[in-house]
Amino acid sequence: NPAAYHFHEPLGVVGQIIPWNFPLLMAAWKLAPALAAGNCVVLKPAEQTPLGISVLLEVIGDLLPPGVLNVVQGYGREAGEALATSKRIAKIAFTGSTPAEQSFIEKAAEGLVLAFFNQGEVCTCPSRALVQESIYPAFMQE
Repeated sequence: NPAAYHFHEPLGVVGQIIPWNFPLLMAAWKLAPALAAGNCVVLKPAEQTPLGISVLLEVIGDLLPPGVLNVVQGYGREAGEALATSKRIAKIAFTGSTPAEQSFIEKAAEGLVLAFFNQGEVCTCPSRALVQESIYPAFMQE
């Protein structure tokens, strides 16, 4: 009878790059599992929305030991490239545009950094539409 075991172990330092749309939500989606798994995080928000993440860190920063949650502010190409090529980053979670993703994949591949990318989904694509019965026929014609 063979036995199989699966151990959940922290990876160490993980990088997280989040987009400009829904910055706090995307940060929460990435931070919670990484921190719960025992990792340290380097979070890079979009250059268009740095303030929300700064406020988030002010709110939750004192709940974590120093150095567990870090933020890198800066332009996408420069700051993202630094994360993608850093030997201190064990894994990266990236959410962003397709052109940025292509460049990011190339940089991450050079350093063989493990990364999660968009799997073809659209972040604002609904799976259902709830339509009032009285306008259903007109809705379906459109």
